[in-house]
Amino acid sequence: MIISISGNHGSGKSTIAESLADKLNWPRYYMGGLRRAAAKKRGLTLAEYNKLGEVDPKTDLGSALSNGHL
Repeated sequence: MIISISGNHGSGKSTIAESLADKLNWPRYYMGGLRRAAAKKRGLTLAEYNKLGEVDPKTDLGSALSNGHL
């Protein structure tokens, strides 16, 4: 099962996600952090990595996560 939480900046998404993950004893994946780490691994800024994502579907971490590769 994947639970996705969205909302505006400062709306408490991370707080809710951390609490929910703790209560369910599930791992928590923060897509922003995962994308920043992937960009850094390639020597790119997040903006450059996002631009690469427009032509390279391999940058779609959401599909990797849902397929159990993370």
